[in-house]
Amino acid sequence: MTDSTPSPNLYASGPLDRSDNLRADAAWLKRAVDDSATRLVPVWRNRNLVLGEPAQPEPAFLPGDHPARDLARTEIFLGLRQGVPIFALDLEPTEDPPLGAYGAFQDLRSFGPLLDRDTAAILATARGLAHWNDRNRFCANCGSPTISSHGGWRRDCSNSECKAQHFPRIDPAV
Repeated sequence: MTDSTPSPNLYASGPLDRSDNLRADAAWLKRAVDDSATRLVPVWRNRNLVLGEPAQPEPAFLPGDHPARDLARTEIFLGLRQGVPIFALDLEPTEDPPLGAYGAFQDLRSFGPLLDRDTAAILATARGLAHWNDRNRFCANCGSPTISSHGGWRRDCSNSECKAQHFPRIDPAV
């Protein structure tokens, strides 16, 4: 007899405390992202940075003081994992990020099933929020540019007459 209990979506579960209370604290976010203990998840063209062999991928979690931060359009606070801040780095505007010494950018769908659930969920969240931030750079109400806020989980219209706030959909997969 087989177990008919459905397993959770590989990318939907996750180990992160999303720490909504910290997202609005700009000073805390600045200190956290500058800390070498912080971990950064680079995302470029909807791909994650991966080290190692294709059969044994090891996603890159760079230290907070890594120079790749200078290339990021947006730093997105994903949450805390065992007290350690995790940020996604949206490297989209960079033509060819100079991170080749660290590995290669790969589509999560090609190596995600080889990862443990927690790591796969973190990478999916990073990819999803980077994608959402990239696709919502303009206000849906008035067309003005939006500004990333709340640790990358909200975009605010820059038009003082509109002031619309935009939030990502939280889907189990992107």
